[in-house]
Amino acid sequence: MVKLGSILLGGIIVFFLGLIDDIKSLTPRLKILVEILVACIVTYTGIRITFLIENEVVTILLTIFWIVLIT
Repeated sequence: MVKLGSILLGGIIVFFLGLIDDIKSLTPRLKILVEILVACIVTYTGIRITFLIENEVVTILLTIFWIVLIT
């Protein structure tokens, strides 16, 4: 249940980030920092890309990179 909550929280934060960016232009640096923060929150709860990768540090970094990339 915590994993689903982190995904929902991350989605809500990214939604409002986009909404605020539409109303008031935000800097790219701020947007990327918020996206990295959201990706860290989601990764912290245990959601990670683990396909054929056993190194935990690599899976965490890969997951954060993937979430920021698709955002």
